[in-house]
Amino acid sequence: MAQALIAITALLSIQYAVSRTRAKRDDFEGIIDNTPTLLMRDGEFLEAALTRTRTSRSDVIAKLREANVLHVSEVRAVVLEATGDISVLHGESLDDVLLYGVKTVA
Repeated sequence: MAQALIAITALLSIQYAVSRTRAKRDDFEGIIDNTPTLLMRDGEFLEAALTRTRTSRSDVIAKLREANVLHVSEVRAVVLEATGDISVLHGESLDDVLLYGVKTVA
């Protein structure tokens, strides 16, 4: 029982220290947080981004179907979010503010 209590206390202490440091230092936040990554732009898959994020084309295609995309040419952007979700932005045009903070892999 004591070992479990020590382990839980240690984990909570580490989590508290990380969250406090993250709130105070912007550079630390960039190290521990994921940044959204662009996987597809204007109907074209970005192969380097797919490889780097270890995301398969079939996962992206499944999300396109889920978002009711009828033509790949309608897709303005597909973003792998910091949470691990995949967002599909489709339609006539795309406001660039929606891609603020999204990393593009070259």
